Amino acid sequence: MSLSSLTKTVRRYTIPLVLANIVAFTGFTTLRNFAKHEHAHAKQCAGEIHESDEDRLHTCVQYHRVRDMLDIDSPDDDVLENRLKLKIIGDPSLQDLREIETLFSHRNNRNRAFIKNASINSILVLPKEAYEKVDYAGKAYRDDREIRLFSGRIMKQGTGYHELAHFGIWQAKQQYSWFIDTWEKISGRYDKVVLEPKRDVVAVKMYKDGSTTGPKHGYVEKYGGKSLDEDIATFTATCIMDRDVFDEIESNFGVYQNKTDLLYSVGWIHKFEYDDVSRRITKSEENKRKIVYKYPEQKLMVCMNTIPYLVSEHNDFVTMF
Repeated sequence: MSLSSLTKTVRRYTIPLVLANIVAFTGFTTLRNFAKHEHAHAKQCAGEIHESDEDRLHTCVQYHRVRDMLDIDSPDDDVLENRLKLKIIGDPSLQDLREIETLFSHRNNRNRAFIKNASINSILVLPKEAYEKVDYAGKAYRDDREIRLFSGRIMKQGTGYHELAHFGIWQAKQQYSWFIDTWEKISGRYDKVVLEPKRDVVAVKMYKDGSTTGPKHGYVEKYGGKSLDEDIATFTATCIMDRDVFDEIESNFGVYQNKTDLLYSVGWIHKFEYDDVSRRITKSEENKRKIVYKYPEQKLMVCMNTIPYLVSEHNDFVTMF
């Protein structure tokens, strides 16, 4: 090899390598400085809201991602990550870690299929102060295979299960679409609520009759009336975490029961949850009939809200069309 060829070879391979090392060192130093900077402290990052950013918590999110890259977390995080095969990003409290363990422990249980099969790589736990700055309690990111939750609110109102259910819904649309099609036939059109666009999300202001709380029209809460996806997610979380909601239903009993049957048939809820919800639905319907017996003038209205049952081609449950 000639001297000129040797020189070219050295330049070709050595210079890029040197530059790469410089960039890597500079980047690492920058990340470390950023992570250690006093103004980027976890409790302060929640206040760094940039209205011009699509994600108003971008600075806070990036701060925690940097900490994760530098492996600045507690030993408790590492132990739980190894056990659940899940990356935990952020600064969760011990209570948060317990709730995460409860949430994801069902990955090894066939009766919680939407968690067991969820293609989730990480959970990002943001400080509780950040919750007050945005218009949502949690978010699921399909492309990043990550859910975003807030410290102290992982299990509140079933938020964790709600966001995980979205992964189950995305999977169902690809692998067993009959579940989605059947749910849509049971529920009907999603045109019974008033939507309210906000900065971060499209919220639900109220039912179209003006009421703002409680189960109605086959939804467990008004947010379920936003779309099929939100209906399934809210219904699933309620069956798991807040079953007393079914004590409050006053109509569409068949719709509630058939949705519950469907969730149980695909392994999204446990047997004891299914039995408890079914019992509550039956009791609510019986209570409604007692009211009709006492006030006969209401009988016609109740009959008009009754829809006949038909046996589905999927004989694991009964659906209503």
